[in-house]
Amino acid sequence: MSEQEVEGRGEGAKLHKLAVKKKYDEFEVAWTKAVEKNSVEPDGLLAVLEKAARGADPEFTDSLLWFLLSERAQQKGAADALAVAKAAVPLFPESKTLRQEIAALYAAAHASVAGIDALVQITVLSDTPLPEATARIEKFFALTPGTYVLDPATSQPGRVAGFNAETAALEISFEDRARAYGAGEVDSLERLDADDFRALFVFDPEKLRTLADDQPDELVTRMLRAFGPRMTFKALRSRIAGVVPPESWAKWWAAAKPKLQRAEWVGMSGKSQPEFVLRTQAIPYDAQLKAQFNGAADVPAKLAVVAGCLRETGGQDAGLLEFFGRELLRLFDTLREKEPAFALGALAVAAKIRRDAPDAVTAQETAAAELLETADLGTLMQPVQNDDLARLILEFVRETAPDRWPETYAALMPACPQAGCDAIAAALCEQGRGDCLRSAVGEVLARPEQHVPALCWLWKAVSEGKCAGELGDAEVSGLAVHLFSVAHVLGRASSRAKGESDYLLGQVRSAVSAKDFAYLQGALEKAGAGRAQRIRTFVERHIGLSDSACSRVHELLRRTHPDLFLETIEPWEEDVVYTTEAGLRKRKAELEKLVTGRMADAARAVGEAAAEGDLSENFGWSAALAERDRLAGTATRMQEEIAKARTITPELAQGDTVTVGSAVDVKDPASGRTSTMTFLGPWDADHDKGIHSYQAKLGLAFMGKAKGDQVKADLDGQEHVWEIMAVRPSDRVGT
Repeated sequence: MSEQEVEGRGEGAKLHKLAVKKKYDEFEVAWTKAVEKNSVEPDGLLAVLEKAARGADPEFTDSLLWFLLSERAQQKGAADALAVAKAAVPLFPESKTLRQEIAALYAAAHASVAGIDALVQITVLSDTPLPEATARIEKFFALTPGTYVLDPATSQPGRVAGFNAETAALEISFEDRARAYGAGEVDSLERLDADDFRALFVFDPEKLRTLADDQPDELVTRMLRAFGPRMTFKALRSRIAGVVPPESWAKWWAAAKPKLQRAEWVGMSGKSQPEFVLRTQAIPYDAQLKAQFNGAADVPAKLAVVAGCLRETGGQDAGLLEFFGRELLRLFDTLREKEPAFALGALAVAAKIRRDAPDAVTAQETAAAELLETADLGTLMQPVQNDDLARLILEFVRETAPDRWPETYAALMPACPQAGCDAIAAALCEQGRGDCLRSAVGEVLARPEQHVPALCWLWKAVSEGKCAGELGDAEVSGLAVHLFSVAHVLGRASSRAKGESDYLLGQVRSAVSAKDFAYLQGALEKAGAGRAQRIRTFVERHIGLSDSACSRVHELLRRTHPDLFLETIEPWEEDVVYTTEAGLRKRKAELEKLVTGRMADAARAVGEAAAEGDLSENFGWSAALAERDRLAGTATRMQEEIAKARTITPELAQGDTVTVGSAVDVKDPASGRTSTMTFLGPWDADHDKGIHSYQAKLGLAFMGKAKGDQVKADLDGQEHVWEIMAVRPSDRVGT
């Protein structure tokens, strides 16, 4: 009761006035009557006594306080009087009388406690200030036998054995020892709840194992309370190792994950290795889902929330399903024109809700049929990245178009995510529609860079021997080349701008390294030298794959194709002269003309000059002789070059990189102009026709480059830059 409340109430008001006026004799008489009659609440009495004590002698205050506590003990008992005494401690912390009275009351109220006299002696009757002393004895009372505690100095949980009156210490058992805590040391101990994870881990692990099996969400909640409020997936697995053995972890996690997703106290991120957080208040799962849906950043995320909910938990509260159904149909109305994939996704998820709860949402078969009629099926599924959503869309398509779903599936498959491709392939194989599956696979192989998820699915399916009779011409080593080519393209795109290419590149990397590269090893064992060399070329460019992945692929290539790593010389580095057959004929004709024409004329000139007489001063003879020797040297060099000549074959010009015999489509980045350069032998060069010698400065700048590379060359004192758009064998090769 506050001082203001005392002022306005009967005898309490009278006491307050007497205390203010310092009429202590009258105050004592009124106080005694009030205490005996119990006409004023104890807190009111203490309030006016504290007011009187500001001007009265301390002995006067102590005597009135003693009378209050004695009378209270007689009227109400020791426990009640002790409560009044503890309330008086903050008001009269220096009162020796109060200390003696409160010690006696503790002993009387807790007479059944073993060693109570010793406990009172080391706490209330010690030299410790009275407020701290009463807090300390209360701490002892709270730490009853069996109570769990934590010693902050060691971070170890312990269990109270009891108070030892002889040693005046609290005895506590730890995992590896027992220890006695004196009065001053008890203050530092932290009392733990009976369900504290740390304590149960040491003293009752079986209880935790039962929780792990029956209530994994409660187990994780206790862990977060003990070690949280945040915890990583790795930390959780480490902490729980003594409860869930490592060999049982995968099975336990598969069962625990859906329960944790519905936990009221535990928040869990959506990563493959999620993070966990202890909420400040419990949130029912239905409320969590509504919040996730409303807070989702975009439409795909909203659809993923509902699809994941339906997959993980099955039936939900009718109100939640009605909420989702209503929101999905609203989304459909806003999406049908601009985002047909997600419009169809909204209808598909709504249809799933309707199967579980028919009254939650109305059917939309007509709208779905119209959407499938007008949409471009070949690209419809491209924006869909969520596996749950893809499966629901495919189920819905099959329901909506029961007569033509195989053909629709075949049209949708190239743009589907991997889970969608898997579902389509299984359905088509089950119905004996291998023709539709082969059609879809043909489209994927024709444009693999446009259908990356489907290519990754096809790679895994062929590697695992799925649908072996229906996958047409898909061959594992050829698919491996496609994968590395796509990784190269995506890697270059990702380095220029982050976005969609990162998501697709992640899928390719995962496909390459699947089963610890076992699929790739199988493909390389079946690959010919040409395909293996192409893969090696991609890997050595280190574009699209991590350094560790490139090293692993190199290791597999060395194991399966050791001949590739014998020292080789590129064609343009060989001590030969590559040329077309036409170029060789041209060069031989030039040599013939030189020998039979200019060299013959030079020989005649030498003879005619010699006929003129004295050779020592015959400058005409010296000049004719020098010209003859020069032409002879030229002829010798031409003969040596012709002897080194090799014809450029179509096989030499094959490959994805520029080499001797390549035709290269290039673009000038500055002007945007495109042109074609052909690189043949030095005797084939014709700059007006875009034919260049591979031995020239320009040709050497292009050798070994690939599509997407930029080439720089310093010509005539100016730097020129080209971007390679395509590389192919020249149609002049072999002629």
